[in-house]
Amino acid sequence: MQKFENQHYIINYLQELEEFIFKAVKNAEERKDVFEDLFEIDWDLLPKIRASYFISRDEFLKYLKDSFDFVPGPNAIGCFCNGEIQALVDIETMYQYNTLFTLAHETVHLFIQELYKQFNIERLRWFDEAYAYYLERPREGKYQKYYHEKALILKDVAKGFDVNILDDRTKLTTEKYRGFDIFQVIGKYIFDNNLQKEYLNLLRINPQELRNVGKDILQNSVEYILSIDQEQ
Repeated sequence: MQKFENQHYIINYLQELEEFIFKAVKNAEERKDVFEDLFEIDWDLLPKIRASYFISRDEFLKYLKDSFDFVPGPNAIGCFCNGEIQALVDIETMYQYNTLFTLAHETVHLFIQELYKQFNIERLRWFDEAYAYYLERPREGKYQKYYHEKALILKDVAKGFDVNILDDRTKLTTEKYRGFDIFQVIGKYIFDNNLQKEYLNLLRINPQELRNVGKDILQNSVEYILSIDQEQ
């Protein structure tokens, strides 16, 4: 395994992934000003993120079993064990399953975890996942068709859905919805409506009120995204 290390990351990877790793780091570090302005935290003061990348499912599974005695689900392409990211990369396309953006995604979690720690707050999964999915890459108003498709999938379950239940990992994915879709549409709703700093301030001063926001934010998000599509 090769090793990459700078002020933000320590990454183990196979030689075949070197170009991919450099692109992943570049994408994440190009978001530095965005992250620091939004969270009001100096990234250089946070712990380094550790990661290991694999191109073979067998190697990926063996590493998790040998290192952490953990066996992920049959379709898993990424894990977070013992403070380290483990990711499986499709060597043919290099970008399948958006693995390129994993570092930036986890970096957003690192910033929000620092806020949780500073203010002694229990994690709100929907909140930090929505920020992480939205901020992991530049958006600039793109992907409207993508978000519209996600909103349509969630339309029937959104009414009265309290996203705070997603703190329970067993409820992240059911036959009716996927947490992944929920986090994506909420992230777009928050950032399109310039609520990102307002919600961060609410996290700091009244986390219970932010938890109350979670009782209807999915319905608001779905209705908002579908209304945009109708206007265009």
